[in-house]
Amino acid sequence: MKLKTFVLLPLLIVFSTLQCSIDWLQFFYTPYEVNTRFKESLSLTPPGASSISNQNNFSFIQVTDIHLAEGVNPYLSSLSRNLISTDAFIIPTGDLTDYGKRSDFIAYRDIMNSIGLPYFSVIGNHDLWFKGWDQYKDILGPGVYSTHAGNVRIIVLDSANDTLGADQYKWLEKELSMKIEPYCIVASHYNLFSPVIGETSQSTNMEEVYGMMRMFEKYKVNYVLMGHSHIYDYRKINGVSYLVGPAMKKYSANEQKYFIRITVSNGQMTHEKLPLL
Repeated sequence: MKLKTFVLLPLLIVFSTLQCSIDWLQFFYTPYEVNTRFKESLSLTPPGASSISNQNNFSFIQVTDIHLAEGVNPYLSSLSRNLISTDAFIIPTGDLTDYGKRSDFIAYRDIMNSIGLPYFSVIGNHDLWFKGWDQYKDILGPGVYSTHAGNVRIIVLDSANDTLGADQYKWLEKELSMKIEPYCIVASHYNLFSPVIGETSQSTNMEEVYGMMRMFEKYKVNYVLMGHSHIYDYRKINGVSYLVGPAMKKYSANEQKYFIRITVSNGQMTHEKLPLL
């Protein structure tokens, strides 16, 4: 009996450790790499185009890194009281949920629908956790799409694995080359640049980043909207504005949160970082 215990106990410890590791890996594991998600996205129906009543004077909102968990994010729910009459649509740039749970995607969709403006969602890395792509595509639709709101072309990318992949990269250039609208927004989750020294969460495929930057310059993209870093960052490079929005994730009670309002007026597109009331 002592011999059996001596043999079985270490085996049970090893098995339990392995099982625990496998469970934790589910946080990060997705069976669908980006090329597969891209191909599936092309077969899904994207959000429809929306109209803008005054195409010479309007605004729209960026929020990001909501990390909705257990169906709750009080900051997202309060966004509606911060809107003004010129706000035409909203672009949430990824990490809509914390763990890719179906119930949280449904809660996100219901909150956004209650706000009453068209919205164009972006998929983030947290949205893939626990095989979240299955839930995302079922509830929110494609992770990659091109649409427009009035005279603004909106191109949404899937960078949730820190890369576009060859197929999506080619698609991006094709979509940019065909746009006819005077304004163009590209929305992605991963930030292209480090906002502060020591920040390591930016895109790491520099060849892909440089290629995208050349495209954005060539086809006169106005803004590239991003998230992921949780730190506000803005820089303008060769005429293109690169903006990382501040996170709307709840860390503690009564903390101040911010959102971005981008305004089109007199042929110019500008932005403000505004406190959430």
